[in-house]
Amino acid sequence: MVQQPVMRTVIQDSFEWIQKALIFKNAFPDTFVATKFTWDSLLTATESHDRATDIHDRLVCDTEYMKNMARLVSFLILIIMLLTFISASCTYSAFPSRNQGALHRNHAS
Repeated sequence: MVQQPVMRTVIQDSFEWIQKALIFKNAFPDTFVATKFTWDSLLTATESHDRATDIHDRLVCDTEYMKNMARLVSFLILIIMLLTFISASCTYSAFPSRNQGALHRNHAS
């Protein structure tokens, strides 16, 4: 089945809303917060497009439809959290570097 352009736009916009929520609200949400971010992003994305009113109405009225749509979008939360964690762990070391400022000793006596 071919995805309709309005559906594609809603999903892409949902990704952007999730990214904003992760950046400005909570970078490592628990399951309940991540679900809320996902549902809110879908509703916000559909509310911002005039042609997506049918999708919005179905998201509000049909719980199974919302769950299925949320599965498509929620995977992005895991990817962003993983990338954030990896990049943070690569730039931060719990152990001081051997040549780090005042901790550096010259052993050549």
